[in-house]
Amino acid sequence: MVTAWVLPGSPTASVIVVPDELPTIQSAVNAQTDTVLVRAGTYDEDVLLFRGIAIVGYPLLDPPQLQRVRIKPTDDPSSSGSYVLMSIDVTHGIILENGSRAIYVHIKDCN
Repeated sequence: MVTAWVLPGSPTASVIVVPDELPTIQSAVNAQTDTVLVRAGTYDEDVLLFRGIAIVGYPLLDPPQLQRVRIKPTDDPSSSGSYVLMSIDVTHGIILENGSRAIYVHIKDCN
């Protein structure tokens, strides 16, 4: 017999698929998920990232288009502040805000 315990507040990985589960990338980011999978299409929104998160085009062979990504790290020094954008075509660039501290951005396979 195997017993599993889940403690309140224990870390779990979560994934939201846009637009299947939520209509916009920003609404998925605001839902405090760890990973946002974005289906192919054009998303006319200015996404604000304020905490560590992965945004991944889904499926990988047909990347979605996103107008702009703004990255504004939280002022919490304990925040990881790392962001992964993978298989996303960002048409108008990535804007880094808040020069008061360094941030780490990992961009992989970004068209």
